[in-house]
Amino acid sequence: LARLTRAVVLTASLMAVAGCKSCHDDPPVVDPVVEPIDPVPPDPVPMDSAVLDPALDPIPPDPLPPDIVVDPVPAPIEPKPPEEPIPMGDPPPPELLKPVEKPADDAEGEQGALFHWRDTAPRRSPRTPDLPLYSPPDVTLVAQAEGDGLRVQVCGGPRLSVRWEAEGRVASEGREALWHPLADDEQLRVAVRSAGGVAVLSLRANQV
Repeated sequence: LARLTRAVVLTASLMAVAGCKSCHDDPPVVDPVVEPIDPVPPDPVPMDSAVLDPALDPIPPDPLPPDIVVDPVPAPIEPKPPEEPIPMGDPPPPELLKPVEKPADDAEGEQGALFHWRDTAPRRSPRTPDLPLYSPPDVTLVAQAEGDGLRVQVCGGPRLSVRWEAEGRVASEGREALWHPLADDEQLRVAVRSAGGVAVLSLRANQV
């Protein structure tokens, strides 16, 4: 058995050496060089390629049908009259809607020529007495020179409580005050209060 094993191993070794020798001796196989193929030549140009097609006559339009009817020209539409604008806001006070009567003695002169104008100054909206300041007093100041001072009086309005304040000396009694300003640009202020509200007026010495 040992002899048989050595013989098999020796035979395998000899076969392996013979196979490696044959691998080194044989040259590698190389593919042959393929000759290039000529490209396909292009098609020749047609013989009549330089000949232009003749111009064709335009196709005439189709005639109108014999039973065609032309619609008459419509009459112009008259515009609608403008609609009255929707009133916005509160209506004007009733006293502005009353006609103004022109006095007979002012038929001529500057006042008569301008009498058609109305006072468009804003007016206070009427308020009920249950609201605060529902009717502030509508008062004015009237001043006239008296000696070296000015006598100023609060005119208009209902029963009032008056408070005077001025630069310089001022002696007040109710609605009247005697004011002695020290300069022309000094100012006199008065605050009045009634059951319906308050108002503040002012006056400068150079305005009298």
